[in-house]
Amino acid sequence: MYKYETHLHTSPVSRCAIASVEESLKYYKELGYDSVFITNHFPDVDDSDRTYEEKVNYYFSDYEKGLELSKTIGIKVFCGVETTYGGTDFLVYGLS
Repeated sequence: MYKYETHLHTSPVSRCAIASVEESLKYYKELGYDSVFITNHFPDVDDSDRTYEEKVNYYFSDYEKGLELSKTIGIKVFCGVETTYGGTDFLVYGLS
């Protein structure tokens, strides 16, 4: 049996999150989870001083940190996104 968290937001990329990617991975590992899907809000960066490319790089920064941390924490990390269209939220998986 596998335990997966399929809807994880991390701080500071998603403003609604209070835990960092490191805190989140350690927490889910302690609970016995095999894997997490980091599905931060996109775009959750309202900083108009950033280019679109900078916003995308910022969005993926917690996922990339999670990949590195996963090697020492021992939990698999997958990438996803939460986006909104027409007032409905969608989770999208399998991004690279």
